[in-house]
Amino acid sequence: MLLLGTALGVAMGSALYPSPPPSSPPSSQPDISSLKEQSYLPPDKYKGVVAADDGLCSDLGANLMKTTSANAIDAAVATALCLGVVNPGSSGIGGGCFILFHDSSTSSTSFIDSREFAPAAASSTMYDNLPPTSSTDGPYAAAVPAELKGLEKMHQLHGNIPWADVVSPARDLARNGFPTSPYLAHLASDHWEKISMNAALKNLLSSPSTPNNPIKAGEIFKNSKLAETFDVIMEHGSDALYNGPIGEALVADLTEGGGIITTDDLASYSVTVREPVSTTINGFTITGAPPPSSGGATVLAILRFVSGFPTPFAADLDTLSQHRLSEGMKHAFAMRMSLADPAFYPDVGTVVEDMVSSSFIDDLRESKYSDNDIQTITDYGGSWSLLNVTSSDPPNRHLRGFQYLEDHGTTHLSVVDADLNAVAITSTVNTEFGSGFLSPSTGILLNNQMDDFSSAGRANYFGLAPSPRNYPEPRKRPLSSMSPTIVFDSLGKVRMVLGASGGPKIITATTQMILNHLFAGLNLFSANSRPRIHDQLLYHDQETCTYSKEELLSGVVLELSDETKASLESRNHPMLGIDYLGTCQAISITSENLISAVSDVRKDGSPSGWL
Repeated sequence: MLLLGTALGVAMGSALYPSPPPSSPPSSQPDISSLKEQSYLPPDKYKGVVAADDGLCSDLGANLMKTTSANAIDAAVATALCLGVVNPGSSGIGGGCFILFHDSSTSSTSFIDSREFAPAAASSTMYDNLPPTSSTDGPYAAAVPAELKGLEKMHQLHGNIPWADVVSPARDLARNGFPTSPYLAHLASDHWEKISMNAALKNLLSSPSTPNNPIKAGEIFKNSKLAETFDVIMEHGSDALYNGPIGEALVADLTEGGGIITTDDLASYSVTVREPVSTTINGFTITGAPPPSSGGATVLAILRFVSGFPTPFAADLDTLSQHRLSEGMKHAFAMRMSLADPAFYPDVGTVVEDMVSSSFIDDLRESKYSDNDIQTITDYGGSWSLLNVTSSDPPNRHLRGFQYLEDHGTTHLSVVDADLNAVAITSTVNTEFGSGFLSPSTGILLNNQMDDFSSAGRANYFGLAPSPRNYPEPRKRPLSSMSPTIVFDSLGKVRMVLGASGGPKIITATTQMILNHLFAGLNLFSANSRPRIHDQLLYHDQETCTYSKEELLSGVVLELSDETKASLESRNHPMLGIDYLGTCQAISITSENLISAVSDVRKDGSPSGWL
């Protein structure tokens, strides 16, 4: 087992294109060159690049641009559909997504909200008096699937090749099969008990060589029913699912299993094109996802908090910078809980304004921050915090109105083409393998997004009372952590395209990638493989700053340095090492149009491009 330890420092540099450090790792780190070769494309004059968390899909998207007139939008759709086929534990057309894309010809950036919404039969009390697993396992946990609508909408707006041509590569994979990745084999083994609860899903993921056991890495995996579904989608578009025979078959399967989604729910679903959230920090304009994503505003709030200190952060060994980063995270996460679906709570616009543009973050930095200590928990987030501690309660316990969104079954992809069109898509089925319900008629694996809502009268997974803003209601979209992000330089040119998977760690992984690459000057591989911290204010009902202690499939361990841990502990941060702090895929473009890309070593992905 190898140990990769470092102090996670960030420097708020003023140069727009800082020079990266030497490519060889410091002598205190193990040799991870083999990981770097797989997961990193160093800066070069690539004509197009795709960074996904599965190399097969990165290659598929890049090859589509190389061999046809496909642009980044076409490649992103094909890559997203591919990911749903090769790793159904993370995404698929039975889930939803957020899409951020930039059209270089018009210099415009758009956001497509393709988040699932609750069925018409949903209510705030629907899970009362039911087992906790009712909102996570089985058809009753599924919200109305949405991904396909969003992908089609983006393609209609800016795609360059026919719809059938962007769907057919995923169809072919589902029909012909492909070698199972080590990551999918690992995921299937870890969640075999859940998978085995559904006969169709168990049959799909069983080993060809040892039936009734999870599929092994390298064994051929295919989904013939999903291939048939794609055949119809290629000809009829998303209408096949939302107003046609695929949807009717899907609803029949769900109804038989106890689900409440109807054909009217499918027909009623529509995507929403929203204005992205955006702010300028140190010469960079950072653009992200608006509500019902909490991600964009929270990333920007953290970056605004840490960038406002009068002295730059020293790279590598300035452990004070990690205290400031942790405190910024806690303020931003406390504010985040006042966000919700804007169709139901219009005042979220005011919360977003305070997170991304007003003086509110500056005021928090001035009045509720110390270089030497943490704050009283109710001080975080100021007036936007939903924390409510009674006078008799201990200061760190029994907090009300705080919810955690896990989104473990998630993937992110980033794409840039020769014209510097850019796409960032984060897609999810919520937890690993979603609801665990595979529609036998269609091959579609359904999400369990209803668990991202709070439930009236029932504490959430962590034993905390629910937030009324996020109760399920008909056609309501639950809050999400997904954070597709595009960064522009002072001239309005795309500088970075990124996002992550990993529940609330999506937000902090995305934030630290920006800090490490753009402000500390690390190359994308070093920025991404660097150990991270994550502080969401409460972790399992405790004030805790979590940090990387992540063993990869390769045996390498990413772990924060003892020096940094000790520095944070000396400022009264309770520290806890955890085994996963998000998976980030990112692309960077220099002023000379040199493109680099990285797929996170935490998920064994690899990017793809051509010269």
